[in-house]
Amino acid sequence: MRPSFLYVCNFCVRSMMIEVIHAHMEYAPASTSDEAGHAGSRSPLVALVDVSLRVRPGEVVSVVGANGSGKSTLVNLMCGALVGEPGMVVVDGVDPADGDLARRLVRRSVGHVFQNPADQIVSTLVLDEVSFGPRNLGWDEQRIARAATHALDAVGLSGYEAREVEELSGGEQQRLAIAAVLAMQPGYLVLDEVTSQLDSAARPQFRALFRKLARCRSCGVVQVTHDPLEVLMGDRVVVVRAGGIVWEGEPRALLVEHPTLWGETLPPSHYVDGLKAAFTAGYDPSRGVEPEDLISWVNSTSEGRGARQAIIDAMKWGSKAASSVSCEEHEGARGPGIIVDGAFFAYEDPHAGLIHPETALSDVSVEVPRGSVTLVAGATGSGKSTLAALVAGLEQPLAGTVAVGGAAPHAGDVALSFQHPERQLFLESVARELAFAPRNQGEPEEVVARRVEDARVRVGIPPELMTRDPFSLSGGQGRRVAIGGVLTLDARALVLDEPTSGLDTRGRSDLHALVRSLARDGMPVMVVSHDLEEWLDIADRVLFLRDGRVAWSGSVADLKTDAAAFSKACLSAPEAWSVGWALDGTCPAQGVPRAGHGATERHARRGRSERGRAVRDLDARVKIVVLLALTAAVFAVPQPVALALWAASIAVALRLAGVGFRRTVHALRPLSILFAIIVVCNLISLDGTAEVMLAEPFGLSLSGACRALMAMARIFLLVAAALVVSETSTPTQLADAAVRLMRPLKRVGVPVGSFGLTLSLALRFIPLAMEEVTRVASAQRARGVKLDEGGAIRRVRRWGAVLVPAVVSLFRRADRVAESMDARCSSEEAAAEAPRRPLGSRDIRTLCLSCGIMVAIVIVSWMVSG
Repeated sequence: MRPSFLYVCNFCVRSMMIEVIHAHMEYAPASTSDEAGHAGSRSPLVALVDVSLRVRPGEVVSVVGANGSGKSTLVNLMCGALVGEPGMVVVDGVDPADGDLARRLVRRSVGHVFQNPADQIVSTLVLDEVSFGPRNLGWDEQRIARAATHALDAVGLSGYEAREVEELSGGEQQRLAIAAVLAMQPGYLVLDEVTSQLDSAARPQFRALFRKLARCRSCGVVQVTHDPLEVLMGDRVVVVRAGGIVWEGEPRALLVEHPTLWGETLPPSHYVDGLKAAFTAGYDPSRGVEPEDLISWVNSTSEGRGARQAIIDAMKWGSKAASSVSCEEHEGARGPGIIVDGAFFAYEDPHAGLIHPETALSDVSVEVPRGSVTLVAGATGSGKSTLAALVAGLEQPLAGTVAVGGAAPHAGDVALSFQHPERQLFLESVARELAFAPRNQGEPEEVVARRVEDARVRVGIPPELMTRDPFSLSGGQGRRVAIGGVLTLDARALVLDEPTSGLDTRGRSDLHALVRSLARDGMPVMVVSHDLEEWLDIADRVLFLRDGRVAWSGSVADLKTDAAAFSKACLSAPEAWSVGWALDGTCPAQGVPRAGHGATERHARRGRSERGRAVRDLDARVKIVVLLALTAAVFAVPQPVALALWAASIAVALRLAGVGFRRTVHALRPLSILFAIIVVCNLISLDGTAEVMLAEPFGLSLSGACRALMAMARIFLLVAAALVVSETSTPTQLADAAVRLMRPLKRVGVPVGSFGLTLSLALRFIPLAMEEVTRVASAQRARGVKLDEGGAIRRVRRWGAVLVPAVVSLFRRADRVAESMDARCSSEEAAAEAPRRPLGSRDIRTLCLSCGIMVAIVIVSWMVSG
């Protein structure tokens, strides 16, 4: 490893930039499986070939290309996550291949935000997550607090500091992931399709944020994207194809001078067509690419006024795509489709064991006739995915009815493609993923083969990918596989949840054609999407949700005359619609909802009840110490009167912690089987010493049963006490407290940092393990697996088929989380060097009171027994 002072010299004499020099990257051969599960091998996958690129501070560079073209590999090289050979990457004079110190410096300088926020969140509390990176850098607590506050404010999450990550919607988690990287104040920011899961109101805000970071903070921004507006707001665009750069230049030049390459690389957009007409007429993209910028130019300049009609014509404003379907066009459209009538649904509160106070859906009604396409949209967290789960039969409404084809849907009746494709994949090859549903239905192999081939062609999966591991595919390729996996069902309807997120131009075009084809065949299709402009050309009807309620519903034609509909749903109108309304003189009286203005994202589901704050706000060290002391005291004093006093004390603690009776019973229920086994084993005596002799030497030992009851009572009490701690402390808080308590052991050589890092990951992955099991179970249920039907042996086998892929997926996820921790400079040293934090006066009083109560109970119990 080079001495650190050389890096300082390099930093001073080299140009400030990210420089990729003749980079080459290929992945080692990976094992494959055919449809029968037979293992094989394949040639190395070449991801990049002789790629050179420079990114300077203060510029925004967009990296675009088809799925699997090498974009993600390129940005992984730029941030030091991968090291290419041959070739090199130099960041501000530092080559990450020179050693651990160099790589850490590069990771510190280049912030990396992944496409899926679940792959990078390492903490369970919002403030802990944002503070994780700065704390690894060794900043003091005041600086960490300032950085966290500014980062959360930048992404619109101010006031969310105390929220738990699991209570945030997917879009809010993506905002959090961006804030967690911004808090480290990197010199460069690498964004891998980070806005693909955000709604129409949020995307303009993030485009402005990234532009502001570049202009005001001189932060170099590299964004992998399929969004044309994100490309146009940048300074340069790099087109990647088959691992190489085929074009590089200004976005305007790509759009105007190379329209064929633009059309092959980026999805079509009516608004971008209008911008192209404006560029041709002299519009300077430096004025901005948002609708209000274009409208201002048209209304305030002679060139703009002259280009007004050309822009309107280019956007095809006022016409609906001729390829749209209508349920009256086809014979196959007769009969009932999807009918939701007054549906009500609320999730169970995992902390109180009760129905969550904020409902996910309330009195929702929608009808999707056969042969038609209905677009469901709404701000992040508005209930769209919950509605999709009800229609697919994965959830049952608490009130109201849901019918598909005239009958209540069961899991497997409806082809459902989940929002995140990786949550629907669980087998070892693409071929087996596609064949799973028909095989589960018991179809003959010839039928299975026919359905698999039909689905493969429909979603555009190349034959060479059929033996690949689905988890080795790019995001867009994985989405094709996930959609193909549900198309092989003999389904009554199709529900697509964010189907084009991460898809390239060809993938989107193929999916649009697929939806139109299925609708023409008479299938009812429901599309849940943030990409309004893309699907409004295809949909027949539109449903807007807000806070779990219907904000607006009607035809696309009706929507074009009701601009207020978007505001009712906290959405922004498609850019082409905003410009069309403003330029053709038919702007509705309510005004035009502008992108990024006036729309606000729905708040996350409310966190845990205010009940329990008295215990939740205590320092986790106090709770751990009290729990350990209680464990020793409970086993040290065997008298029944002491156990009664312990039970009363713990009941009070549960009450103060806000843990309800049902939640307590739910946590203690698994012990009931153990309780019964222990009591029975101690009650039955075979040595002839039983108090009640039944048939010598067989008898009943009452004293043994009493001992068992006392032992189990202690276990129940300790589990209940542990429940108080777990329900009022996040895994991050517990790991941090354990490290702080163990810090004195560093003096005798105990690896406190390693222990803390391991404990933090272990606690983080306890809920993730359950999430993975739920994910795989939902994916299998969506494809017709009935996990809870049949005999005990059949159920065990089916759940075994869930657990195996869940464990494999959990290991994959662990790798991604570890990569996220590495990207934010996590290390054993950082875990061990947590800043000192003295206990507050309230913590000290609570600790003294708890210890005093335990001492009093011990004394009273001995006095009573004596």
